[in-house]
Amino acid sequence: MIETILLEEGCSDERAKQVLEIIAQHSTEHVETVKPTSNEAKVLFDADKLDGMGVIGIARVFALFGQMGKSPIEAIAWYRNKISLAHHHLQTEEGRRLFEARLEYVVGFLLELEYSSGDKQPWP
Repeated sequence: MIETILLEEGCSDERAKQVLEIIAQHSTEHVETVKPTSNEAKVLFDADKLDGMGVIGIARVFALFGQMGKSPIEAIAWYRNKISLAHHHLQTEEGRRLFEARLEYVVGFLLELEYSSGDKQPWP
């Protein structure tokens, strides 16, 4: 769908291919096999991970897990793993700095939620 939109808006075939490649390289789902190869892909990768850190990112995770009928504890376990994976693979120094600045809040919130629910698992 993105390719169609780009082409309809007058983007060249070559530029559309570049944008699609950048988008394809931003996911942590395949980060072990698909690495960001351009500066743009590295920035998008980090920006996507930063978007998930903080109040809105936390809310999205719990909303998604609620829609799937899963418990908050399952959401926390998934989110912890996602944070750890993202942290390990950040692409830029600025992305790492910003991620780490948000990490304390997110970890504190998740720990508080776990303690409140009686599930006191240590942070990895």
